[in-house]
This record gives sequence, C-alpha cells and structure tokens, in this order.
Amino acid sequence: TDVLDVDDNKAARMLISANVKTRTLSPMELAKAIRRERELIEQTYGERRGNPNLNSAHDEQNLKGLWSEQVSQEIGKSEQHIRRLDKLNELIPELQQLVDQGKLGTTVAEQLAYLTSDEQTALYQTFGKAIGKQSVAETKEVRKQIESERKAHEEAIAKVQQLQQELVRLQQEKQQNDKTEKENWLASIAKLETELAEARRELANRPQIEVVSNEIKMVLEEAREQNKSLKYQLDMRAKTEERLRKEKAQALEAKRVAEEKAIEEKLARERLQKTLASAGQSDEHFRLMKAMESKLLDLRKEAAGMMDVWDVDQISDELYSGFINLMNSVIASLQQLAQKKRRDSNNLYIFRKER
Repeated sequence: TDVLDVDDNKAARMLISANVKTRTLSPMELAKAIRRERELIEQTYGERRGNPNLNSAHDEQNLKGLWSEQVSQEIGKSEQHIRRLDKLNELIPELQQLVDQGKLGTTVAEQLAYLTSDEQTALYQTFGKAIGKQSVAETKEVRKQIESERKAHEEAIAKVQQLQQELVRLQQEKQQNDKTEKENWLASIAKLETELAEARRELANRPQIEVVSNEIKMVLEEAREQNKSLKYQLDMRAKTEERLRKEKAQALEAKRVAEEKAIEEKLARERLQKTLASAGQSDEHFRLMKAMESKLLDLRKEAAGMMDVWDVDQISDELYSGFINLMNSVIASLQQLAQKKRRDSNNLYIFRKER
C-alpha cells in the first residue's frame, strides 16, 4: 500500500473526492461536498498569497475558474455541472429539502438560487411545494421579474440617499453664504425637499417582494395564453397556405387548358380564313361555314362543361378575366366575319345571351 505525504487540506479534499465517487449522494449532499471542496481550494489559494480571507476582488476573480476546474478534475464531472450544483447551496432550507426529495429539479432550483433569501421565502410561501412544477422557462421569467423589481427598488433607495446627501450639503453651504444669496439657497432647498418627498412617496408605493409573486402569476398565465394563441394562429396560417397552394395549382392548370383551347381556336380561325379566301364556289362556302359552326358548338359545349366543373369562388380574378376576354374575342371575330359576308348575326347574340 502506497502512503502519500499530503497536508490536511489536500487530505480532506481527497476524502471528499473518494466519497463522491464511491457513494450515492443526493443532489444537496453532492452540492455541499462541492462547496466544502471549493472552500478548501480557496483556503489553499489564499494562504499561498498571504491572504487567507480572500478579501480582494482581484483574488476572487482569479478563483472564478480555478476552483471549478480543480473540483472537476478531482470529482470527474464537468465544470458547468460543478458550478450549477455549487449554486444550490444558496437555496433556503425549504427549497433544499424539495431538491433532496426530488420535487424540485436542479435546473429550476439553480435559477431560484440567484434570488435573495427573502425573495426565495416569498416564492415558497406563495407556491409551496408546487413551485417544483414550474418549467425552467417559467422560473427564468420569475427570476427576471423579481430581479427587475429589486433593481428598481434599489435605484429608488439610492435616489433618496443621494437627495438626502445633496440636501445636507446645501444646508451646510447655506449657513456659509451671505445674506444676499439666502433666497436662492432657500429656493434650491425647497426644490430638493419636494423632490425628496416625491422620491420617498414613490418608494413607499412600490410593491414589496412579498406581493410580487401575484404579479408573476399573472405574467405567467398571460404568457401561457399568448403561447396558445400563437400556436392556433400558426396552425391556421399553415392551413391557409395549403389551401392557397392547391387553389394556385388548380388555377394554373385551368389557365393552361384555356390557353391551349385559345391556340387551337386561333389556328382553326386562320385555317378557315385561308380556306374562305381560296374558295370560289357557294357550296364550298356553305360546307366550310357548317364545319366552323360544328367546331364552335363543340367549343361551346367544352366551355359549358368547364364552367360546371369549376368552382367560381376558387378561381382567381386573373384567370376568370382571361377566360372572359378570350370568349369575347371569339364572339367579336365571328361578328366581324358575319359583317364581312353580309350575314345576319342574330345567332351570335343568342350565344352571348345563353352564356
């Protein structure tokens, strides 16, 4: 068996490390073991620099990463996990007990540990054991609200103290000034007294930490409702986008079919014009006109069938206007042909009316 020659500090740290690795510890037991090892490391660090108490801010800054790095190496856990567990030592006893009982998760507990003891007590008295049911996001929001209120409270106190000091200074200067400046100093003092009274009144009206919890409940409830509303809006938006996608696809297909029909009808019209121009006998004119009449009737039936199938409410204004313009163009062409051949165009008007 090897015997190591180590000092009491190192021996204590080795014992803690061995206990952590070999025993099953509760979260708070592990947190307290980490805090004890941290204190031993800080003690050693301070003695080496001739400063056992570690009072300087510089030394504390140097130790910020040093102690967690050493504990991480000795215990075998990540530095982030070490620092999170160490923070649990700043919880009030009631919350520490909930952590040990498994009723309060370490991640939520860490957020609560950043609050003062009074603030933690106020939250525990408000929520009781149900505080462990809060999510990490909700607990962060609680912490944010309380810290914001604390900051505003401290700023109000600082403002009162500043005004008090300024008032004392002016009162002292007032005694040293000539009588000719007396009125100016009295006016300044009166103004400061008014501001001080307003600051004190604002501080007195500011809600204390004990009642902040009710406001926090309202904030959390409002956040939950906003989340529900946002989810509903996103679902409706997704459904609308899907419906518009289908409508667009249908409109494009209908437009393609209509354009193909228009091209076919244009080609047929051009062929008919060429045929009429080359034809010299009346019976040939009659045959060609009957053929054109048959094609137009077929086109009319196809158009009527399309109108029966289409849901007009689902057709875009652009597609519908294009279709109507196309049909009007066909009618105008037939009217011009009738005028050219000096034929009666009543049938065209009947077609337009039935449409």
